[in-house]
Amino acid sequence: MVGALALVAVCTFTSWQGRSRLEAYSEATAVGDKAYYEFSDPKNIPATIVVFRGQPLTMNAWHHEHTGDSKMLRVGKDDSGAYSIYVPREATGEKEAKSEYFLKTGENEYLGLKPRS
Repeated sequence: MVGALALVAVCTFTSWQGRSRLEAYSEATAVGDKAYYEFSDPKNIPATIVVFRGQPLTMNAWHHEHTGDSKMLRVGKDDSGAYSIYVPREATGEKEAKSEYFLKTGENEYLGLKPRS
Protein backbone atom coordinates (compact mmCIF):
# COMPACT_ATOMS: atom_id res chain seq x y z
CA MET A 1 0.00 0.00 0.00
CA VAL A 2 2.82 2.41 0.88
CA GLY A 3 4.64 1.43 -2.30
CA ALA A 4 1.59 2.26 -4.44
CA LEU A 5 1.21 5.63 -2.72
CA ALA A 6 4.90 6.39 -3.31
CA LEU A 7 4.53 5.42 -7.00
CA VAL A 8 1.56 7.80 -7.39
CA ALA A 9 3.54 10.61 -5.71
CA VAL A 10 6.54 10.06 -8.02
CA CYS A 11 4.34 9.98 -11.15
CA THR A 12 2.53 13.15 -10.07
CA PHE A 13 5.80 14.98 -9.39
CA THR A 14 7.26 13.88 -12.73
CA SER A 15 4.17 14.96 -14.69
CA TRP A 16 4.21 18.43 -13.05
CA GLN A 17 7.83 18.97 -14.11
CA GLY A 18 7.03 18.40 -17.79
CA ARG A 19 3.88 20.49 -17.73
CA SER A 20 5.50 23.63 -19.21
CA ARG A 21 6.51 21.66 -22.30
CA LEU A 22 3.00 20.30 -22.76
CA GLU A 23 0.91 23.36 -22.00
CA ALA A 24 1.30 26.76 -23.60
CA TYR A 25 -1.10 29.66 -23.35
CA SER A 26 -1.22 32.60 -25.72
CA GLU A 27 -3.67 35.49 -25.62
CA ALA A 28 -4.85 36.69 -29.03
CA THR A 29 -6.00 40.01 -27.60
CA ALA A 30 -4.00 42.76 -25.90
CA VAL A 31 -5.08 41.64 -22.42
CA GLY A 32 -2.00 41.24 -20.22
CA ASP A 33 0.50 42.73 -22.70
CA LYS A 34 2.82 44.98 -20.68
CA ALA A 35 5.24 45.86 -23.51
CA TYR A 36 4.19 49.51 -23.77
CA TYR A 37 5.73 51.74 -26.42
CA GLU A 38 7.14 54.97 -24.99
CA PHE A 39 8.77 57.83 -26.83
CA SER A 40 12.31 58.41 -25.66
CA ASP A 41 11.92 62.11 -26.52
CA PRO A 42 8.32 63.28 -27.13
CA LYS A 43 9.60 66.49 -28.76
CA ASN A 44 11.64 64.58 -31.34
CA ILE A 45 9.36 61.86 -32.74
CA PRO A 46 10.98 59.58 -35.33
CA ALA A 47 9.43 59.32 -38.80
CA THR A 48 9.32 55.54 -38.48
CA ILE A 49 7.91 54.33 -35.17
CA VAL A 50 8.30 50.58 -35.83
CA VAL A 51 8.80 48.25 -38.78
CA PHE A 52 6.17 45.54 -39.25
CA ARG A 53 6.72 42.76 -41.81
CA GLY A 54 9.28 44.93 -43.58
CA GLN A 55 6.90 47.91 -43.83
CA PRO A 56 7.85 51.07 -41.89
CA LEU A 57 4.93 52.36 -39.82
CA THR A 58 4.52 56.00 -38.90
CA MET A 59 2.21 57.82 -36.52
CA ASN A 60 -1.29 58.48 -37.73
CA ALA A 61 -1.66 62.18 -36.79
CA TRP A 62 -1.52 61.72 -33.02
CA HIS A 63 -4.47 59.38 -33.13
CA HIS A 64 -4.64 57.85 -29.67
CA GLU A 65 -7.25 55.16 -29.26
CA HIS A 66 -8.77 54.49 -25.86
CA THR A 67 -10.44 51.10 -26.05
CA GLY A 68 -10.63 47.90 -24.08
CA ASP A 69 -7.65 45.57 -24.43
CA SER A 70 -10.06 42.72 -25.19
CA LYS A 71 -11.25 44.56 -28.33
CA MET A 72 -7.78 44.65 -29.92
CA LEU A 73 -6.38 41.59 -31.69
CA ARG A 74 -2.68 40.89 -32.09
CA VAL A 75 -1.64 40.49 -35.72
CA GLY A 76 2.06 40.01 -35.00
CA LYS A 77 5.22 41.48 -33.55
CA ASP A 78 7.25 44.32 -34.97
CA ASP A 79 10.40 43.25 -36.77
CA SER A 80 12.53 43.85 -33.66
CA GLY A 81 10.28 41.53 -31.65
CA ALA A 82 9.85 44.11 -28.88
CA TYR A 83 6.24 45.20 -29.45
CA SER A 84 2.99 43.58 -30.51
CA ILE A 85 1.02 45.14 -33.34
CA TYR A 86 -2.78 45.22 -33.03
CA VAL A 87 -5.87 45.88 -35.12
CA PRO A 88 -9.41 46.42 -33.82
CA ARG A 89 -11.40 43.20 -33.63
CA GLU A 90 -13.68 44.43 -36.44
CA ALA A 91 -10.72 45.00 -38.81
CA THR A 92 -9.53 41.39 -38.99
CA GLY A 93 -9.75 39.25 -42.06
CA GLU A 94 -9.34 40.54 -45.61
CA LYS A 95 -9.37 44.18 -44.53
CA GLU A 96 -6.32 43.66 -42.29
CA ALA A 97 -3.79 44.74 -44.94
CA LYS A 98 -5.63 48.02 -45.53
CA SER A 99 -6.45 48.80 -41.92
CA GLU A 100 -4.75 51.05 -39.46
CA TYR A 101 -2.38 49.36 -37.04
CA PHE A 102 -2.05 50.11 -33.34
CA LEU A 103 0.82 49.99 -30.87
CA LYS A 104 0.06 49.64 -27.17
CA THR A 105 1.15 52.67 -25.14
CA GLY A 106 -0.61 51.86 -21.87
CA GLU A 107 -3.47 49.89 -20.43
CA ASN A 108 -6.40 50.37 -22.85
CA GLU A 109 -4.37 53.01 -24.77
CA TYR A 110 -3.04 52.68 -28.31
CA LEU A 111 -1.13 54.78 -30.80
CA GLY A 112 -2.55 54.67 -34.32
CA LEU A 113 -0.02 53.76 -37.01
CA LYS A 114 -0.19 53.71 -40.79
CA PRO A 115 2.21 52.43 -43.43
CA ARG A 116 4.78 55.05 -44.33
CA SER A 117 4.50 56.23 -47.91
